[in-house]
Amino acid sequence: MRMAVIGTLPNMKLADEFKRMKFSLMNLEKSGSQVSLLKKNRVKDQIGTIGYDSANNSPCFYLNMEVPDNQLDYSNELHTIRSIYQRILFSFWLVKDHSLHSDIILGVSESGLSINKSPVTFVNSKGYYTENYFSKEEIVEAESWFIKELAITEKKPDYNRPKITIGSMTTYTTNSLPYFKADKLDRANRFILLARSESFLPGKLTFYISALESLLSNSNVELRMQVADRVARILGSSYEERVRINRIISIAYTFRSNYIHGSVSSEKTLKRSLKFLDSVEELSTEVDEILRRIIKRFLTDLNHVIKMDDEHFSIWLNELLYR
Repeated sequence: MRMAVIGTLPNMKLADEFKRMKFSLMNLEKSGSQVSLLKKNRVKDQIGTIGYDSANNSPCFYLNMEVPDNQLDYSNELHTIRSIYQRILFSFWLVKDHSLHSDIILGVSESGLSINKSPVTFVNSKGYYTENYFSKEEIVEAESWFIKELAITEKKPDYNRPKITIGSMTTYTTNSLPYFKADKLDRANRFILLARSESFLPGKLTFYISALESLLSNSNVELRMQVADRVARILGSSYEERVRINRIISIAYTFRSNYIHGSVSSEKTLKRSLKFLDSVEELSTEVDEILRRIIKRFLTDLNHVIKMDDEHFSIWLNELLYR
């Protein structure tokens, strides 16, 4: 049996002339009103007028998938679709900072309607939920990052994780990977997901730093120096840029430590923690951009580092810093 899946994007803004475009295995529609199945009365009755109006007027992802016949509950399928949508929103984050959010996912089939509501709301690097404009060119770039990330993920060993097939893609449920089997990118992506759903900036910065540590640390000694030096070496194309990246990461570590231990108790101590930066929002935006750039490197020319064991990773780090 076929099930139509509609995932709403209530805070996405598209060009006036935009109608629809292909995005990997699905379509990105200008609004849910373009999906005929959404117009059935039972949809409006079950999700309510406010939810229906939001779905009808907002951009959405739309796809058809095969599901078992006569199944009464498709919540597992929609949960997995939710995980795929989160990966798609992650690919949009690789294009630029945003608070793009998939609110409601609807599964419409002959047997009825299934609903999945988002457990989190994503915010931008400053902690705000805003409207987000994306051009056609940016959407195409996001799709390319989605395909790259998907290709790396699906090459990983099968740890007997539950699978689901959507079109020509076979994927895994996101919470089924044993934590002791997670590689550097798996761990970093988890922390990025937490950071993007955190509006409290000290918490957001804590998750940003944890993501960087997941990618680039190989011990729990002198973590600040490890991360700052290695990120600066990877991203900096000049001495000045490497120094600036190092300073920003060091400031993030200092601010996080000072806040957690109660040392930030006034505007004066806050300013002292931020050094040459004007606000916590600016610090968060800077670290967000650094993390985005480093993830892009790990998805492209550094993708071989993801699977390295500890010995080869240490050799690679030495070559990075000293060769």
